[in-house]
Amino acid sequence: GAVVIETRTTGNGGPLQFTVSVNEDSRPIGRNNTETFSGVVPGPLDVTLDTGVCAVTRSTPEAPYFLATAGSLRIVFEVACPITERASSIEVRTDWTGHLGSQPLATPQFDAIVTDGAGNVSTQVIGARGAVVFGPLFASRNDYTVELVPREARCVVEGTSLFTRTLTPGVRTLVSFVVNC
Repeated sequence: GAVVIETRTTGNGGPLQFTVSVNEDSRPIGRNNTETFSGVVPGPLDVTLDTGVCAVTRSTPEAPYFLATAGSLRIVFEVACPITERASSIEVRTDWTGHLGSQPLATPQFDAIVTDGAGNVSTQVIGARGAVVFGPLFASRNDYTVELVPREARCVVEGTSLFTRTLTPGVRTLVSFVVNC
């Protein structure tokens, strides 16, 4: 049989992923995500969801869990993750290195990409001279990588196009890139 686990998460605190176990098979599961366990032997099930500092507020159906012969079971966990730390943010700025007073021929665009320690990705579009802010972000989610990728072949990021930053709770971290087209 199959057991499908679904998480429905509210709040911005806590970890970005949890650990779900069905009998002795443990796997990571993201917030607001599903994980399917195939080949589960019918009968009583030992199902747990480790949410770290978050709380399981409800499961549907409620425990105890039982898988019927050749059947499937869907269990939905509602999880509350209140913010337990002050939020941080990352500001990404770009500056164009054209001649003084000149402007790019068209408004080139770049993708500013921020990835947290769990691999969750956020992307915003930014111009050759501009700024975007990513947040709320949380220092407890490990280091963040910040990358700038040109959307046009004629544009380049001068110097490095990838930075790693450690956040401080409640503080905005600035990451600047110089671009040319």
